[in-house]
Order: sequence, then structure tokens, then C-alpha cells
Amino acid sequence: VNGPEARVGATMVCEDPGTTCWLFGGRGYYRLLGDLWRLDHDKAPPKWLQVSGKGPAPTERRGAVAWWDAAAKRMVVGLGQGYYGLRDDFFAFDPAQGTWSKLQLKGSAPDARLGAAAAYDVGAKAAWIVGGQRHYKLGGDVYRATLKATTLTFTAVALKGDQLPELTGGCLVGEGEKLMVVG
Repeated sequence: VNGPEARVGATMVCEDPGTTCWLFGGRGYYRLLGDLWRLDHDKAPPKWLQVSGKGPAPTERRGAVAWWDAAAKRMVVGLGQGYYGLRDDFFAFDPAQGTWSKLQLKGSAPDARLGAAAAYDVGAKAAWIVGGQRHYKLGGDVYRATLKATTLTFTAVALKGDQLPELTGGCLVGEGEKLMVVG
């Protein structure tokens, strides 16, 4: 299958199981990437297509977070490490319109970091972001994010009981009413 070049630190989300997936960025050979690819794996054979959206797109980066916002039918990409340091911005890609938009951040947004984990909770219509590496410090913090139009509203979440260990490069998976963190 012809597709994107080899890379590490990319983000990938799927709209629904068994349909379209979206791959953004990462680090290729000697350079950061800011490209967007669509994988249609519900077709035989699976097919990759590079997509160039209109509007303000995220800059090249690795270690970003991403999720498919099922309520808004958009892919959200943010954070990560660019050429000139850690990023704290977020963008949404609307496949139906073929456009990127830079999101306005409201509430307690996470500071710049790479290697955080993210997952979308369909029932709550919200995403969760956990951990990541800031400048010389790992995080074990948790954020909840909701998307409406071009505003991404964050809430810092205080956990009860056991706290999360500091982590980077972890994986966050939603399972029913629970989130599972591995990393």
C-alpha cells in the first residue's frame, strides 16, 4: 500500500471502527512532519490519500495529542514538539469541508508538552488528556476538553484516591465509563 513515509511520534485517530482513519505529523528522517493522511481501510485494498486542508493548520510536530470528536465530526490535534520548542496550541480538521481551524482555548488548558495521551469519551462528548513531558518535568495531570464551534474548553480534573504517576508516551483508552492509562 502506498502511503506516508516512515515516521515516529505521529498521531492517528479513527472516525468509527472499520472506516476512515487520519494520520498527522511525526518525525521522519531528519525532519518534523506536518502532513495529514487519510486511510480508508474499509475498502479492499486499503487506500492512503494525502490531504491538504485549507485554513490555519498545525505546524510540524511530533508527540502531539489527537482525537476524533464524534459529536463535532472533526479531528482535534494539539500540543507536541515543534522545531522551536513545545507547543500549546490546538487545531480542528473538518473532513466534510476540507478545512483546518485554529481553536480558541478557554478554561484551564494544559501547558506546552509532548507525549501526552488523549482519548475521546463518546458518552460525555469530551476528550481526556493525561500527562506528557514539559520542559524537564513529566506530568501526571488530567484535563477534560469539550469542543463547540471553534472553542475548546478545558477543565483540570482533580483525582480522588490514588494519583496518576508522572508519564510520557503513554496510552489512554476509554472503556465504558472508565479510562485506562498505560505508560
